[in-house]
Amino acid sequence: MNTENAKRQYKHALAILASLKQNVGQLGGLAEEKYVNEFNSALDKLIGTGVEISEFRIPTSELRQKVTSSRWDSGGDHRTYSKEKYVDKSSSNNQT
Repeated sequence: MNTENAKRQYKHALAILASLKQNVGQLGGLAEEKYVNEFNSALDKLIGTGVEISEFRIPTSELRQKVTSSRWDSGGDHRTYSKEKYVDKSSSNNQT
């Protein structure tokens, strides 16, 4: 990658991260999977310019479906989960 392309990619990745921090940071305790993917993609762009920050990636293993309903009866606990996956920003090692 030439120097000019690397600079553009670096600036673009930083803009994505700044936008995520501003916008997703205001959404509360959960970050949707799509924002986690954007975050990891921005980190990949930075890594592509020679910045080694792979330890900040959010692993997909931290994504979970959230419980949307729960009921208890004689058969036990019955839960319904969301289709979407989320990461709990407060318990994640890497906060978006």
